[in-house]
Amino acid sequence: MLPLRFGMLWLSAGWLGVLGATVVSLSPSVPQVQFSFDDKLAHAFVYLLLMLWFAGIYKRRRYLLIAAGLFTMGVALELLQARIGRDLSGLDMLANLIGIVCGLALAWGALGGWCVKLESWLLAKT
Repeated sequence: MLPLRFGMLWLSAGWLGVLGATVVSLSPSVPQVQFSFDDKLAHAFVYLLLMLWFAGIYKRRRYLLIAAGLFTMGVALELLQARIGRDLSGLDMLANLIGIVCGLALAWGALGGWCVKLESWLLAKT
């Protein structure tokens, strides 16, 4: 983990995000049409946010491990959805992967370690 003053708070919020994604993914829902563009955007956005969130907490050498963990989570949630009577969607898995890859690119580009930068800025203001 990066040297953060509020590291446990950042980490807890990230795991709350994972829990939220899990709950939403496994909650019963009304039947939908086979393909919804809005649904795929939501999948991509959530996984992009989770990737960026954890990239703000951990060092660059952990980014691929975070990406692999998030991808595994997405696949596992889709398989669990099939077990509880919801549709197993390869397109949802693809949307998750696209979000992860976009988040990874942003983290490697400019947004990695954003928690350190934000803490420095906030602490300089006090």
